[in-house]
Amino acid sequence: NEGDTVELSIIGAEDYTWTWSPTTGLSTDTGISVIATVTETTTYTITGVGGFCGDATLQITVQVDENEFASAGADVELCLGETVVLPGDGGAFENLYSWSPSTYLSCSDCPDPTANITEPGVYDYLLTTLDVYNCPAEDEVTVTVWALPEVSAGQDVDLCPEGSIQLEATGAEEYTWSPSTELSCDDCPDPDCTVNETTTYTVTGIDEHGCVNTDQVDVSVFSTLDITVTADPSTIDSYLGQTSQLEATGAETYTWTPSFGLSATDIANPIASPTDTTSYIVTGVDENGCTDIDTITINVIGELEVGLPT
Repeated sequence: NEGDTVELSIIGAEDYTWTWSPTTGLSTDTGISVIATVTETTTYTITGVGGFCGDATLQITVQVDENEFASAGADVELCLGETVVLPGDGGAFENLYSWSPSTYLSCSDCPDPTANITEPGVYDYLLTTLDVYNCPAEDEVTVTVWALPEVSAGQDVDLCPEGSIQLEATGAEEYTWSPSTELSCDDCPDPDCTVNETTTYTVTGIDEHGCVNTDQVDVSVFSTLDITVTADPSTIDSYLGQTSQLEATGAETYTWTPSFGLSATDIANPIASPTDTTSYIVTGVDENGCTDIDTITINVIGELEVGLPT
């Protein structure tokens, strides 16, 4: 190989005085043995004088193998779960490939193994090639494997009909929600959700390395609360001191407004005795905290009118 050293010796001619030419790359230009360090193919002429058989001239060629070549390809980054083919190249005269270490590689003695790395980290692989003259060449490639982002769509949530809740995704740089049904945005981390039926949302997150992961959140929508109010009777004569029995059904707790003329405002069945026609609004809350309202009007007749003399 280029830059290697080799010892050149003349055998059986110790009685000669030898001179080497050219001197390029030689440790010395005289002697029966020299060390050559060459960067290109070079032919040396050795001239010997003073020998028993007269002067002598020899030639030797040191051939530099210029065919050795190794390329392991460009450094690569990938996300956990992805694979990559390492495109090894030994040139036109390659004879042997060897990858080291062989960990996570589909083969270690082939030109283009597939790397299927199952742990995040930085991995260096050394490719050694041998050409037809068994001269080696080396190259290294670095494979960086990024962990997937820890994407979270948040805890599963419950929602009342016609209600609203804010979803919140974390763990990535960019987000996409699917389906986008009843979301205020589908490419933000925290959309407002106003869905009216139970829905599973999937959020896809992408981190700064382009790695992708997903998570899901279930939004469970409670059954619709239906409050019903009755009055018995719905028309009363206040002059006679009549009252009306109100009755609300469909919820767990109730609140009545206005409080005027009611025996209580926090029960299902207050007694109403207004002195004027009045509309009462009842708000019901069920066991899930969901609310509904209903309205009923009590008609009042027989108001006492007092005439004043003019």
